[in-house]
Amino acid sequence: MKSFKELREGKNDYSLYHKTYSGALAAAYDHAKKKGYTVDRNDIDSKVAMGPKKPSNGKSNRFTLKLVGEKKKMLAVQVTNLDNKRYELNCYIT
Repeated sequence: MKSFKELREGKNDYSLYHKTYSGALAAAYDHAKKKGYTVDRNDIDSKVAMGPKKPSNGKSNRFTLKLVGEKKKMLAVQVTNLDNKRYELNCYIT
């Protein structure tokens, strides 16, 4: 039987763990691009770049970002700082 971690990683088409916060966010934008969407640069600037600093150990940052040309769909992103050496990414199109 597969472990919970193996099951969870098998469902995603992006890497869950990243060495940097910015690397995790870049992977989220790439995930949207692979699905055929483009994340709104103005939304990235206002919510991510000008938003909260990277999360401290054990904390998470969550964002819901607009997609270009979409009225209802958005990119939901959550980045968690696991141990100051790894960041866990969870993202999906809503």
